[in-house]
Amino acid sequence: MPLAEAECAIPAPPDAVWKVAGGFGSLADWHPAVARCTLEAEGRQRRLILVDGGELLEALLQRDDAARAYAYRIVESPMPVDNYQATFHIEDDGAGGSIAHWSARFDVREDEDPAPVERSVQGIFESGLEQLRQLASNM
Repeated sequence: MPLAEAECAIPAPPDAVWKVAGGFGSLADWHPAVARCTLEAEGRQRRLILVDGGELLEALLQRDDAARAYAYRIVESPMPVDNYQATFHIEDDGAGGSIAHWSARFDVREDEDPAPVERSVQGIFESGLEQLRQLASNM
């Protein structure tokens, strides 16, 4: 099962970063690939409309505000993946800043080459965390 993961140092306090990025429905506020994010199913699902017109439905699996973390899975996606489960969390770096972590495990469909799919997911994480770093740096 492939693993994609990214982390990014952010020069802002963890609680401030979590305030920006911790909402399950806040992804459009900080990820450059997400044009719109709407919550459904009483906040347990989010529908993402991407800037390229793609659409995903994701379900919240677990949320822990004290740990500044949540886990989710993809329900519907144009990506050629199955069994996609991810975690997102913000950690205190011990020096007044934060480290944002985003990782996912998934199966790549048999008719697909896994390497480009893994790179694509990795790129999604990296571009999002970089944008979050830029936004949070201005707080």
